[in-house]
Amino acid sequence: MTQRILRYLSGAIGLVFVLIGVSLLLAPGRQSALFATGPSGPAGLSTVRADLAGLFIGMGAFSLVGAVIASDAVLMVPGAFLGIIAAGRLVNLVADGPSADAMRSLTIEVVAIGVLALTVMNLRRTQRAKTRGLLVVPLAVLVLLGVA
Repeated sequence: MTQRILRYLSGAIGLVFVLIGVSLLLAPGRQSALFATGPSGPAGLSTVRADLAGLFIGMGAFSLVGAVIASDAVLMVPGAFLGIIAAGRLVNLVADGPSADAMRSLTIEVVAIGVLALTVMNLRRTQRAKTRGLLVVPLAVLVLLGVA
C-alpha cells in the first residue's frame, strides 16, 4: 500500500514536471515569468524552450516512467537532477541572500527529492535491488539541506 502511494506521488511529480516543460516549450515568454527569467529576444526564448523545457520534460518523463515500471534506478535520475538544482539554489541563497521565491522553490525541490528518495528506498526494500549505492546522492543532498 505504501509503495503504491509513493509511486502515485512520484508519478504526480512527473506529470507536473512534464506539464511545466510543455508550457515552457509552447509559451516560453509567458511561462518564464514564473521562473523569474525574462528571455531577451530569440536567443533567450530558445534557451527557455531548450534548456528549461528540456530539463522539466526530462525529469518528468523519468519520474513518470520510474513510477509506472517501479524502477528505483529510473527514479534516481530526476532525484539526482533535483539535488543538483537544490544545491545551486543553496549557493544562490548564500551568495545573494534569501528571498521568498527562492525559499518556496527550495521547499518544493526538497519535498520532491524526499518523495522520490522515499519511493526509491521503498522499492529497494521490497525488491532487494542491487544498486543501493546510487541512493547516496539524493540522501546526501537532503542531509546537506537539513544542515544548512
